[in-house]
Amino acid sequence: MNVPKFIRPDFDLFLLLLGDLFPGLELPVVDYGKLMEAIELCLDRKGLQKTDFIKSKTLQLYESKALRHCNMLVGHTMAGKSTVWKTLAEAQTVMSKEFKVPDYEVVKTIVLNPKSVTMNELYGSYNVATMEWSDGVLSVIFRDCAQDEKPDEKWILLDGPVDTLWIESMNTVMDDNKTLTLINGDRISMSNQMSLVFEVQDLDVASPATVSRAGMVYLDAESLGWRPYVTSWLDRNLGKDAELVKFYQDLFDKYIPTILEFKSRHVQELVPICDFNGVVSLCNLMEHNLKDSVNSGLDRKANADAYFSLAEKWFGFCATWSLGASATESGRVKFDECVREIEGMFPPSNTVFDYYVDAKTNQFKLWSDQIPKSWRPAKNAAFFQIIVPTVDTMRNQTILTACLGSKLPVLVVGNTGTGKSVIVKQSIRGMGKEKFSNVELNFSAATTPAITQNIIEGSMEKRSKGKWGPPGGKKLICFVDDLNMPKKDEFGSQGALEIIRQWLDYEGWYDRQKQSWRQILDMQLICAMGPPGGGRSVISERIQSRFNVINFTFPSNSQVQRIFEIILSGHLSTFSDDVKNLAETLTRASLDLYKSVVETFLPTPSKCHYLFSLRDIAKTVQGIMMSDKNGVDNAESMQRLWVHESMCCYSDRFVDEEDRATFRSMVDSKLQKLFDTSWDTLMGTYLFCFRL
Repeated sequence: MNVPKFIRPDFDLFLLLLGDLFPGLELPVVDYGKLMEAIELCLDRKGLQKTDFIKSKTLQLYESKALRHCNMLVGHTMAGKSTVWKTLAEAQTVMSKEFKVPDYEVVKTIVLNPKSVTMNELYGSYNVATMEWSDGVLSVIFRDCAQDEKPDEKWILLDGPVDTLWIESMNTVMDDNKTLTLINGDRISMSNQMSLVFEVQDLDVASPATVSRAGMVYLDAESLGWRPYVTSWLDRNLGKDAELVKFYQDLFDKYIPTILEFKSRHVQELVPICDFNGVVSLCNLMEHNLKDSVNSGLDRKANADAYFSLAEKWFGFCATWSLGASATESGRVKFDECVREIEGMFPPSNTVFDYYVDAKTNQFKLWSDQIPKSWRPAKNAAFFQIIVPTVDTMRNQTILTACLGSKLPVLVVGNTGTGKSVIVKQSIRGMGKEKFSNVELNFSAATTPAITQNIIEGSMEKRSKGKWGPPGGKKLICFVDDLNMPKKDEFGSQGALEIIRQWLDYEGWYDRQKQSWRQILDMQLICAMGPPGGGRSVISERIQSRFNVINFTFPSNSQVQRIFEIILSGHLSTFSDDVKNLAETLTRASLDLYKSVVETFLPTPSKCHYLFSLRDIAKTVQGIMMSDKNGVDNAESMQRLWVHESMCCYSDRFVDEEDRATFRSMVDSKLQKLFDTSWDTLMGTYLFCFRL
């Protein structure tokens, strides 16, 4: 009972202690016979590797369940917790149905995330107005399992954070009483066929009373590693071609260990991801390109001569946008150095993030080559719907479209003003309204699991008993903005995110009125969030690991200059010549002023609202675009308007006269440097500037 709890170093120490206490004692190796055959058979059927780690943890869970009716699988994300209990359940079913071994029964599993519902919805509650009792989801599950007279084993899987808010009500279930006691006085006793399995990341907020009542099986993510997943992925996608399997395996061995080692030491990430998550994201992108061989060129029959060189280029591209996709601007420079040291296939100029693979020429090409040179925004287009094609928009939208086309969950991260929401919405629109519908959720601190569920179900219809999906046979793309905004409870969990994770893992959730399972079909998820801080929380690594994470970095100064210059040039094209020629200077002045403000006015406890982003430049430009050629008929009028919009955008936030005077001197310096004028000359006796 002790060995399953230990991490690897403690297990080695435990064996040394046993050796000291019992010198010369050799522990016998237990032969599990048919059970081990069944476990290996189930792993084979699911296309998983028969690793010693997974097999030993499956047997440890089996032994723990033989002694206790309540057990916990504990470990960080992607450690194999779900694989272990699913494998054991299937193995015992195989022992009963196929091998006909006595004393084994078919296993039925019922899964529930206890944090996806409220306490009243979990256990049941009285209606305050009528004093009528309503059962909760867990009490209904317990009652149904207890009343089921079939000999099948019933495993109730509680897959979610354990905290004292709900687990203390389970103490009488977890001890020898094996009875669920409800506040209405009902006592539901567990049958001999019932058992509980908890799947949790940690037990940081669990009480000793809870921990002592359950059997523990700890799974270490490092002991499993990412290599078994890669082997299974290669077998699943390339299993019939031994040469290709060997080639891609060599690519993984060549790139991944070096990149992961370098990344852990030198690459800064806006939202850190675990190594396993990065490798899974890499496999997802490579699988998309292998299936889309028409566009990627990865068709060995049609492109036999250049296949292997092209495949390595695509591998390098996918590694860049999976393992390095979460890196910051400075982290991308470091990541570029690492990739170039491994293989010099990328062109020497720029970084590896600036290139894409051109399947027609089998070469890397710059994203900037795809940008149309003469692009202009449509007339009368809403300002915040204008997306000027840049290197950042092109590459980000290409990766998003690839993920959406392969139904991969995507998490877009980035600082405020990097265009996350705008580009995501444009990518969704590009999927087409004929086959896809969409729903948008804007999370806030007050978002609850019920609100999340109701909004999504409002875009769906009932297809059959217990199954819901988008109307018209379409697929639903659900966009969740500000994913990390929901307020954490006192134990650190976010219910709105837990119900999303329940859908990601099990494709459904529970009807809150009928307490029945509701399967959600034909839905895919794309989320966006800013970095933790300022009301945004660090999300659970268990949900974060389900996504391909992409960081939208700030565009370079030249790209920002180009974006707003194109927008202003289109607006000023009908103005007089001296105003028309100011488009470049106005944009440069706005950008320089923004950088000066960011460097000078830093947030403090008394000035916590001194937070500035690229949106401030956009607001300045938007104000200028509200002008009319009849009201602004010369260069001085346009310069005054720029001063006014800058004052509205920045100066109105300042809390004291000293900051306002400092800002005015900044504006004055920009006027002298870029417009060859000054504040006193330009403003004169003007007391106010009005937006024309």
